[in-house]
Amino acid sequence: MKSSLPKPLHPLAGAPMTRHVIDACRAAGIARIVVVIGHEAEQVRSGLGEDVEYAHQPTQRGTGHAALCAQPTLGSFRGPIVFIAGDVPLIEADTIRDLIAAATQADGSSSTVCGAMLVATSDDPTGYGRVILTDDGSVERIVEQKDANEAEAAIRLWNPSVYCFQSDALWQRLSRIGSTNAQGEQYLTDVVALTRDDGERILPLHVAEDEVMGVNTRVDLAEAERLMRRRILIGLMLSGVTIVDPSSTYVDAQVTIEPDTVIHPNSYLYGRTRIGANCIVGPMALLRDALIGDDCRILASQISESTLGSGVRVGPYANLRPGCVIGDRAKIGDFVEMKNATIGSGVAASHLSYVGDAIVGDRTNIGAGTVTCNYDGVDKHRTVIGNDAFIGSNTVIVAPLAIGDGALTAAGSVLTRDVPADALAVARSRQENKEGWARRKRSSRTAKEVDGG
Repeated sequence: MKSSLPKPLHPLAGAPMTRHVIDACRAAGIARIVVVIGHEAEQVRSGLGEDVEYAHQPTQRGTGHAALCAQPTLGSFRGPIVFIAGDVPLIEADTIRDLIAAATQADGSSSTVCGAMLVATSDDPTGYGRVILTDDGSVERIVEQKDANEAEAAIRLWNPSVYCFQSDALWQRLSRIGSTNAQGEQYLTDVVALTRDDGERILPLHVAEDEVMGVNTRVDLAEAERLMRRRILIGLMLSGVTIVDPSSTYVDAQVTIEPDTVIHPNSYLYGRTRIGANCIVGPMALLRDALIGDDCRILASQISESTLGSGVRVGPYANLRPGCVIGDRAKIGDFVEMKNATIGSGVAASHLSYVGDAIVGDRTNIGAGTVTCNYDGVDKHRTVIGNDAFIGSNTVIVAPLAIGDGALTAAGSVLTRDVPADALAVARSRQENKEGWARRKRSSRTAKEVDGG
């Protein structure tokens, strides 16, 4: 990957690459998940989370050695064990369930089935081990590309490194594998040949190559992202969500959207965003970890780590920064920015305002150009505005400050003191009209131009 970030942690559709593998295993019903870590182990562990078990591989001596490193963690477990490379993030839970079923069900043959593995076919399997089958269709052996002769390298059936073995036979055979190969490593693939030598069989389970593509470069990562995004969007559309243009819509894997919501082009839905029913999102919306109620409209705006009630209107060009809670039927209009603000039901902030570290009561109107001055250069301060207040255009509120229910502030006021309920606050210079002043100014300017000649 040519990166300081460990490969398992490279993000894909909103989660670390290997996290997708973990989630697929859990969805398949696997009770215990052990991640074998080595390089940058603590960083990988921190990035993947503590809902799995970890085994440590101190030196990278091959996949077979990695499997042996997991044995102490699994302890006395008996039963089928699934091995999946951490860089196949597109694998699906159904495929894992099918693999376990193939490895644990007798097929009527005289030979005992003690495992199964995924196989895929590609016109160009460069970089992958080739799978050689016997006449009865079971797996005879796997040849790594660096160890393959010309005939073996021409085989199109390849190994995605996803296996299921019965535990007792697995550990016994792992103890017998050597490292006489081009890499000088212990290959998990050698278990397949040993199984055949012992008179038992490994069954192949064919899957589409896209599902088991490995991610080894950023080019691979971009392709996996494209395939994952297509899978996510298809799932949403089949569940009743309208995606107007899938080619320009980006939705992370953990996003949920209720039926009859419409997502317009150039929309980006990231993280754990939740969107209710009958919403219209976009065009040009970016939502990150946002909770959106039913019947909302979000046009050309950004919402991050904030919550919207039902029937809220946002945009165009609004920016809701983390910590905002917007009440039902509120309107947050063009070029309005909010941060850490709790906005009541029916509030209108229609244009050109900044509301930060504030509480605004129900049905209050925030006039164009209103600014809450929440930062004094050292500390943040809170503004509290009551219900049914009217904040005139270009009001500057110097926090900490409270404005009571039903109060009105005159346009252009700079407020530095609390405003009682139902009061009018005027904090600006009194207007003075100087009769004839403009005419005299123009006359003076004309005289100067004549004198300058």
